[in-house]
Amino acid sequence: MLTHSIEEAGATYIPLEMRRQDPHDQLEQNMGDEKIVLHFSLPKQSRWPDLKRFQEQLEQKGYVVQPVGIMRDWHANISSMLAANFIGDRDEGERKIRKAWNYIFSIFPDNILVVTYEAFSNYAEVRKRILMEDLGLPHNPEQLKTNDVKKEFSNQNEKWYDDAQA
Repeated sequence: MLTHSIEEAGATYIPLEMRRQDPHDQLEQNMGDEKIVLHFSLPKQSRWPDLKRFQEQLEQKGYVVQPVGIMRDWHANISSMLAANFIGDRDEGERKIRKAWNYIFSIFPDNILVVTYEAFSNYAEVRKRILMEDLGLPHNPEQLKTNDVKKEFSNQNEKWYDDAQA
């Protein structure tokens, strides 16, 4: 949802496959647009991408790197990972989330923008406008690259809580 919003505002999304080819080579082959967005779930495809190397690679080409992290309610996040068989149990999910955020903040201690999944999905227009302003991207619907393809976001967390069923 976050990647789509940034792409919609004019950045080019570069998907990176971690298993088949060196992702740094893929990035090198696909750079060129003024504004690009890379998306990583950590770990990505069971690997920990070298975020520092990506940052250096982009900066060497003249890009200004602005990391954005999306944080989600831990219970819903872990429940989702369990359902997708990404983890074996809740403890493993908690360890992976802690490791991911520790890793992210060790690479980008001073300049990461953190957005919560819940705020972005429950208040999409307001949060999107604020985020796009922070990123220097357009946020008015008439300025968007894909004006005719507007994606609606909804909070998917409720399905992971028993009391939401009532």
